[in-house]
Amino acid sequence: MKRSLSLFFVFGCAMLLLQPHFLHSCLVYSFAPFLVRTFYAYSLQQVLWISMVCGYLQDISSSTWPMGFFTCMHLIASFLAYRQKKHFFADHCVSFACYTAIYTSLLSGCFLFANIYFAPTLFLSFLLLFCHPFLDAFYAVILYALSIGIRTTYRAYRIRRRFA
Repeated sequence: MKRSLSLFFVFGCAMLLLQPHFLHSCLVYSFAPFLVRTFYAYSLQQVLWISMVCGYLQDISSSTWPMGFFTCMHLIASFLAYRQKKHFFADHCVSFACYTAIYTSLLSGCFLFANIYFAPTLFLSFLLLFCHPFLDAFYAVILYALSIGIRTTYRAYRIRRRFA
């Protein structure tokens, strides 16, 4: 499980860098699948440190919100969602997508709640709570399938190289 975390982190960083250029109209939480995978591999304290680093990376790439905004959002959502891991299987694609949707809905809820304080004139609809978690769940399924494909290809390459 810990080996696939590096793939999820690389995909999350790539999505964070490419999202403003290709998906600027929709909001995808790029580190959500990575953080959901860390819930199964690490303790709560380690998950909170990892989510703080991911939030900090998102803070660095964002210019519209104050520094530390996404860090606080990731920490709160990770703290609230960590205990729910007992209700989902670690290695099933559908439960991984559902857990990612729950995590991103908590993240969106924190975002909407904090938006009242930081930007009260900015109007955000509740579509953020209902539509974006499904988009992030679809993103998580794609990453899950890609990680399985890359690991299988790498194992087959290693086996062929060993016997050649």
